[in-house]
Amino acid sequence: MSTPPDPTFTHGSKAELWIGTRDAPTTLQEVSERANNTGLPLERDKADVTTFKGNFKRYVAGQLDGAMPMEGPFDSWLDEVLFELATSDVSPNFRYRPIGAGAGKPEYLGKFLVTKYEISSEASGAATYSGEMQIDGEVTRAIQA
Repeated sequence: MSTPPDPTFTHGSKAELWIGTRDAPTTLQEVSERANNTGLPLERDKADVTTFKGNFKRYVAGQLDGAMPMEGPFDSWLDEVLFELATSDVSPNFRYRPIGAGAGKPEYLGKFLVTKYEISSEASGAATYSGEMQIDGEVTRAIQA
């Protein structure tokens, strides 16, 4: 077995997020400068197949699911995009690069539905938005060329 390469730690501010719009779901627009929090939380269903006389539970792996968070300072252009997606049934594409762009770095690609969208304003703070992008179908991991 080979030794793993040295880790390449990167600050979260290098992340990139690209999304499609209602009118152009496969044409990706970078929204990195309009967001300050996202991620790719995946969760697997499991079916309990434990039988009598066993001391430990047994499971069968099921399907993967996840909803990507997205939040940041309020932006009129992104508000229009997210509001249109939240009020339609379009599943646009996304590209998420957790450590930014560059050869050899990972990226995750898939489709999503906006299932939650919230705008918030505080007297002592900035206007913000937050939402959830429900993953719709398969997510693929690729290495950037």
